Amino acid sequence: MKKLLSRLSQLPAWSIVVFALFIRTAGLWDSFWLDEAAQALESTRPLSQQLQIAEDFQPPLLHLIVHFAAQVSQNEAWLRLWGALLPGLITIYCTYKIAEKLFSKQVAFISSFLLAVSSFHVFYSQELRPYSLSAAFATLSWLLLVQAFFVNKKFTAKDSMLYALTTALGLYSTYLYPFVVISQAVYVFWKERQALKGYLVSGSIAALLFVPWIPSFLEQLSVGQALRKSLPGWEAVVSIPQLKSLPLTLGKFMFGVLNIEMTVPFILTIIIFLLGLAATAWLVWTNRNKFFYSKQFILILCWLSIPLLSSWLFSFAIPVVQPKRVLYLLPAFYIFVYSLLAQAQEQDSSLLQRVTSKVRQQQNSTIVKLMLVASTVWILLGLSGWSLISYIQNPVYQRENWRAIHQQILERYPTKAAVVFAFDAAFAPWRWYDDGSYPVFATGSLTTATQGEVDEKLKKTSDYQYVLVFDYLRDLTDPNRKIETALENLGYSEKEVFGMPGIGFVRVFARQEDVLS
Repeated sequence: MKKLLSRLSQLPAWSIVVFALFIRTAGLWDSFWLDEAAQALESTRPLSQQLQIAEDFQPPLLHLIVHFAAQVSQNEAWLRLWGALLPGLITIYCTYKIAEKLFSKQVAFISSFLLAVSSFHVFYSQELRPYSLSAAFATLSWLLLVQAFFVNKKFTAKDSMLYALTTALGLYSTYLYPFVVISQAVYVFWKERQALKGYLVSGSIAALLFVPWIPSFLEQLSVGQALRKSLPGWEAVVSIPQLKSLPLTLGKFMFGVLNIEMTVPFILTIIIFLLGLAATAWLVWTNRNKFFYSKQFILILCWLSIPLLSSWLFSFAIPVVQPKRVLYLLPAFYIFVYSLLAQAQEQDSSLLQRVTSKVRQQQNSTIVKLMLVASTVWILLGLSGWSLISYIQNPVYQRENWRAIHQQILERYPTKAAVVFAFDAAFAPWRWYDDGSYPVFATGSLTTATQGEVDEKLKKTSDYQYVLVFDYLRDLTDPNRKIETALENLGYSEKEVFGMPGIGFVRVFARQEDVLS
């Protein structure tokens, strides 16, 4: 096994990138779901409107990238290529290079391979949202620092300008990017203080480049707070309970897209992994070497822990932490785990002899070795493979298929039908995939008001033989099912129900004579 791993470690970085591209290609043509369709609709507006994104709590960089890509084609795969796939591949390449420069080719290979097969990273490398983009800039900025401090041994003016540009782009990709900057500032102050002046200059340049966007950010913040007040329950949809967010993030890094439930296998897997990681750290510590104090290890530790903990603490004021929003920590997670394991493996024989001599029980040496090998990278590899196969094969783990539900409606009710949404307008994916084939009625607000107002909004549906009502988000927007009451008042009765994973049910209402027929 060691010989095989040694041979694989000699593969160049681009081979991992090509492998990752192969894995990510198939899902690029999948249907847009709600957030992606909203992104696509906003990005295909005129250029003059691309900065008018008050209702989308994200910086504008992805909007601009997708806007220019859409001038060539509006195909899902093409837009995802520029907004998600290429950033994802850049992240994998930078991960390899960082691990290689800090540790070894073996650590580089395993870390980047784990990232390549991570269903969590695959999913967001195929999603037209800014999570993959921000991860690319975060990883690239760390690579610039690694190149400057560990290869060139100095932070030059060129390094300063490249870092400033990359950081500015990162700030324009996600509002959580300042936590990355904080972690980098801590590392520079702690271990590279001779470069602190140049680093502060480049950081200041990046901050100044972001200043023009601050008024728009404040407007987005205001709109977001207003949405939470006007739509009770929305915060539970877009954020995670504070005490749950931290373990869920680490769980998603391990289990990917799989639904994390507190079952016995899940709990045992977590316990074994943590025990194995603790055993690995203990073995390294027992040898009394300087690994834990090395600049290489401290850099990875800063990258992983400081953004995660600082954003989590910030979330007590404004909930921001979700696993997908800190995707830029996933490369650090894999490098952290395997660099520790690789360090323990280098000392394997001498360490195990010392442990055995202390406890004077040969079986304890075997137990420690099994914990070391079986509960770290092998668990990650096994979970990654299982999760990736589940994502590819099981629609439950895939995106909402609005394209398919639209086609299904076209086949079942090609004429004399209207569509109703319990929202202020038709949902974004319906607008993206429907070319005006169906008249659309909406309640006109985020939550249904009085029954009389709903009746008035839907009065003109009486001109149609069939009325199709989407249950999507209705537990939030129409919990009392006022739409059904309005349609029943107009003489409609429910004829059939069909649905799609993630989207839920579509309820078909028809006039009484059509139901009976």
